[in-house]
Amino acid sequence: IKGDLTLNISLKRGIVVSGVVRDQDGNRLRGAFLNLSDPATKQNYGASTDADGAYSLVVLPGAYTLRVTPPQGAPLLPLTKEGLSITADLRLDLSLEKGKVLSGRVTDPDGKPLQNASVNLKDTQKPGGGFGSTDAEGRYRIAVPPGTYNVTVSPPRNTVFIVKNIQLYQIAADQTLDI
Repeated sequence: IKGDLTLNISLKRGIVVSGVVRDQDGNRLRGAFLNLSDPATKQNYGASTDADGAYSLVVLPGAYTLRVTPPQGAPLLPLTKEGLSITADLRLDLSLEKGKVLSGRVTDPDGKPLQNASVNLKDTQKPGGGFGSTDAEGRYRIAVPPGTYNVTVSPPRNTVFIVKNIQLYQIAADQTLDI
């Protein structure tokens, strides 16, 4: 290209999807993450809720799967809605239900906490489960629906520890499992 070039671009207006995310008691949730994905186009849109639990996304028309992930450490279950047809601006207020909380500590054989260990719960009866990682004190906290789970604990990267599996672990109420 020689010389100056003018390129005029016109942007189309998107569709605004907005609302508030609350827990089942009506409290607004800060830090929940929403993802709208269109399986046909593989397009993804994401946003986190603000201090008032509000969110807003600008999307193209389409049929979406909505996934809402609760704030880290909240005793709430993720929410998934499939086949959400979006053709015009949409107000969509959402509520997350409380789950049963499995919490505990992951330690080495000497009882020292392991930071960044992964704890994965896989439901044995249906798709789903939960996932978390440990903090500096080796603590984790994961909310899941009542059920029977296979628990897999993976050590932090670049350590000498091995994966631990616990089969058919029943969760019917909030409980502690130290590993």
